[in-house]
Parts: sequence; C-alpha cells; structure tokens
Amino acid sequence: MFVRPTNPISHRLARVAFLAACVAGLIVAAAGPLHRYLDLDIEISIGVFRYGFYIAVAAVALGLATIVPTRPGDRRRGFVAAFLAIVIGVAGAWMPVSWFLWSQQLPVINDISSDISDPPAMVALLALRRARDDIVVRIRADGTGTGSKIDIRSKSRAGESDLGVNARRIRNFIARLKAET
Repeated sequence: MFVRPTNPISHRLARVAFLAACVAGLIVAAAGPLHRYLDLDIEISIGVFRYGFYIAVAAVALGLATIVPTRPGDRRRGFVAAFLAIVIGVAGAWMPVSWFLWSQQLPVINDISSDISDPPAMVALLALRRARDDIVVRIRADGTGTGSKIDIRSKSRAGESDLGVNARRIRNFIARLKAET
C-alpha cells in the first residue's frame, strides 16, 4: 500500500533547496573556467560568481527552514534533501566568502611597479593588448657604470584590486631572475 508523506509542501521545498544548492555550486565552480577558457569578460564572470553565491545562500536558508518540518518520523520525508542543501549550499558559498574576506585584507590597487617614481611605460603592449594582464621589464644602467637596474611593472586590466596577483608576479619574476644569475 502506498502511503503519502504527511509533509508534501516542506518535502517539495527541501527538494527545491537541494536543487538550488547544486545549481549554485555549479555556478560558483563554473565562473573561473568561463573567464579563463571561454574568454568571458571578467566583470561578467565576477557577476556569475556573485549570483552563484546568492543562490547558495538562498538554498541554505531554505534548507534551514525545511530541516525541522522534514525531520525523520511520522511519515515525514525530505530531511536528507534539506540536510544536503545546507551542506552543499555552505560549500558553494564558502569560496566567495573566503575570497571576499581575503580581499578585504589587501590594498585596493591593480598597478604595481618596482620604481614608483618613474614606472616603466607600457608602450609596446598597447598594440598587443587583449584580455590578458600586462607586465613590463625595463633594464637600464644603474648610474655607476658597472651594472644595470631592472624595473618591473605589472598591471591588471580589469577591476580595482588585483587581490595581490601583480605583487606576487613581480616577486616571482625577481626570484626566478636571481635564481638564474
């Protein structure tokens, strides 16, 4: 004999929460590859990332709202869906939250140079510019006549903050240069 659950609405809402959490996880996970491999504009990709976060938070809220009415017992169903919605939703929202918290600790800059008084100009790159970031290396005499001075500039093309990528790029370049000399 078929017995219907006593909580059809909360059971359906728990399923909706589970599906929303899965979709949110996919959206958050797809934002980076969409930008990197399909050349989606960075602002659109960040928007996709942000809305994936919003959907994940909504799924967690709906999962929390349905977990008590769907608890096991008395022919109730949907507890597993509500529980998984909370777990998957928190996992989907974790990356955007951690990136946001990390970005709050970094300065809001996207152009770094080893010589801030006279940064190397990005002259040759103007014709080659597309969707990638820029790095310029300038080598000139150090004034003593015995050596050279290297100035490096790294600039992001999009956004107000590079999340420390340009500074890391310059440090890595200097470290590789010192390792080879």
